[in-house]
Amino acid sequence: RHTAELLCQALGGAPELVEEPGFLEINIPPWEGRYKYELRSDPSLQYEVWSRMPHRFYLPGCETLAEVYGRAVRAMEDLFHRERGSVVAVVTHMVVVRVLLVHYLELPLAAYRTVPVPNALPVLFRRQGMEIRVEVPFDEGTEAEEMRRFLERLRT
Repeated sequence: RHTAELLCQALGGAPELVEEPGFLEINIPPWEGRYKYELRSDPSLQYEVWSRMPHRFYLPGCETLAEVYGRAVRAMEDLFHRERGSVVAVVTHMVVVRVLLVHYLELPLAAYRTVPVPNALPVLFRRQGMEIRVEVPFDEGTEAEEMRRFLERLRT
């Protein structure tokens, strides 16, 4: 929310800030407030599964990657429908961005870890008719280049 508020301020406070539950971070309560080394040291927390095969991650009482995928895609499709023709900024977390990329690039969920998502890099999802186009708007930085090369490989 803080990042979204900063973006609104930078744009003169004009945009309406709306919290959309579909774009919330993955819900894994036993991991909250813990360091990665703590998660790795307790096999019952399934961190190794998450690290290597996140599409197979399951921890009772926690959200799975497939559940995040479902809610994020529904939220994005609803947004495309509601805001047809408008420019909308979605400020969210890496897991949500990555599952949206997996969906709109038509990749299997098992390819989740292969999709580069640089920190704080804007990714554009543009609807053109029935097609969604994914774009990275900036040329600067190696992370942006990595993402751009990834998208180019998919298009060839």
